[in-house]
Amino acid sequence: MRKPTPDAALKGRRAGTNHARVVQQLGKDIVSGHFPAGGLLPGDAELAQRFQVSRTVLREALKTLDAKGLISPRVRIGTSVRCRRDWNHFDPEVLLWYIESGIDARLLGQIQEIRLAFEPRAAALAAANASDAHVQAITDRIHSFLSGTLSPPDVVSTLMEVHAAIADASANVFIQSAESLLKAALVGHFHYDAAFVEKIAERAAGAYRDLACSIRERDAPAAFAAMEAVLHSGFPPP
Repeated sequence: MRKPTPDAALKGRRAGTNHARVVQQLGKDIVSGHFPAGGLLPGDAELAQRFQVSRTVLREALKTLDAKGLISPRVRIGTSVRCRRDWNHFDPEVLLWYIESGIDARLLGQIQEIRLAFEPRAAALAAANASDAHVQAITDRIHSFLSGTLSPPDVVSTLMEVHAAIADASANVFIQSAESLLKAALVGHFHYDAAFVEKIAERAAGAYRDLACSIRERDAPAAFAAMEAVLHSGFPPP
């Protein structure tokens, strides 16, 4: 069965509604800096005209962006764009808007820092807590990556599945909730560096092999070290 493209795997299922269209375009405009932090969005009448939607649809879209931390409605002032530190950077749509706007080395570096803070521990927890089905899923996907038979998009999609499966097997709900961040890291590298797939296959194959082995053998310290090696060799700072 054909895998979804990396971008589609990160997006999930986007509804083709007017509400979704307004959320996506305004969200991307905010993340790209078209509407800068600290500034005001155009008025409701102008936005409703721009998107050819009712005030009700527009208000619901703005509520969605407010829930993501991007904007803040202010009575008699308007809707202001919030500082980037207030945005929900674990939200899959926010991460996707960064990628669609042109992900840069600085953001990839920040994602790498947070991954180093928790992914090795996630691998150790997976080695300790994973069910037999989890172990099989993780090792099967790593072996698929190591086979050398996948297209570049399928390599990225398979590695997304590897890291998501490890997060799930950790049995830690906070790590599990970071799945979108892990997927965004892979999609971001794929977009940022055209040679990413070739490089990760060359640099990180051994580390991924060690990761599969350590999880299969339930060796938590070895899994921790193997994931550190994966991150340092496969995802070096841009």
